[in-house]
Amino acid sequence: MSDMETLFPGRQVTAGGETLTIAPLKFGQITQASKMLAPVIKAVSSSLGKPDQSIMDMASSWVDLLAAGGEDLLLFLAWTIGKPREWFDTLGMDDGLAILQAVYEENVDFFNRRVLPLLAQAPAESPQTGATSSENLSQPGIDEPTSIDTP
Repeated sequence: MSDMETLFPGRQVTAGGETLTIAPLKFGQITQASKMLAPVIKAVSSSLGKPDQSIMDMASSWVDLLAAGGEDLLLFLAWTIGKPREWFDTLGMDDGLAILQAVYEENVDFFNRRVLPLLAQAPAESPQTGATSSENLSQPGIDEPTSIDTP
């Protein structure tokens, strides 16, 4: 094991009966990762919930998100861990989510510096309100002061 592998060993995840090492992206992989995640970012920004959405509408947004960007997300995860895309087809839900979480956590700096700013800039216009995705990020009542006098 090299000194770098000792300092940054990655994360071990057991999925599909295998132990996988999830490592941070390398500098040279950032451009490919950005290209692969661009459709996912677009799907997320267009599927963000509106503040007044019902539970059913939010569930529908997640379905829309997965329909629009889910395949691209699976391609990204497969590329990241060095598995064929088809490997995910029989993978259990818990295993898939564990891989997703590990890839995110190992690359959180990349996601925070590159992906989240792109989400904030993406002008996904809401057909009903004309609100952009960055405006949809706030939910009513979160940042608004409340009064105990209001019924």
